[in-house]
Amino acid sequence: MSSTTVICRAVRGALISLALGAGIAGVTPAHAADAVRAAATVTFAVPAGPLGTALTMFAGDAGVHVGAPAELVKDVTTAGVTGTYTVGDALQRLLAGTGLDAVPAANGGYHLRKAVVAAADVDAVMLGAITVSGKAPGSTTEGTGSYTTYSTSSSTRLNLAPQETPQTITVITRQRIDD
Repeated sequence: MSSTTVICRAVRGALISLALGAGIAGVTPAHAADAVRAAATVTFAVPAGPLGTALTMFAGDAGVHVGAPAELVKDVTTAGVTGTYTVGDALQRLLAGTGLDAVPAANGGYHLRKAVVAAADVDAVMLGAITVSGKAPGSTTEGTGSYTTYSTSSSTRLNLAPQETPQTITVITRQRIDD
């Protein structure tokens, strides 16, 4: 047993005794133990591999219960976690890239669920190339051989046919100039 574990257990015991002895309203031994567990750091050595096996090792090192339906962790692997972390940080590192989240449970442990993906976290979808032109379709007359345009946006900034434009317009096309 490492010296960190011994210190954590001693601090947890002292806080629980203090909370019970001082009669702090609303503080139960479970609440005090949860607070100590959340703040304490533990050294983890959970290797990469199947998530079910890794969670069992993690729970043993952390001294917490981690519950998950078997079908949720089936065929899921983890990169593991090695180093000194708080229990919450270590569990996040253990679950990184698995698509799962840990939700704190009432008993001080954790329950796994599928990760909820926020809109900002979704990978961008690559669309095909989009051509943006300052001209509305039908407003360009070059190369058409036409003496008029099919649409204009000169008076209302709306793409309207010449008949729908509320003022007189004169269109001088390339073809008219050439002729």
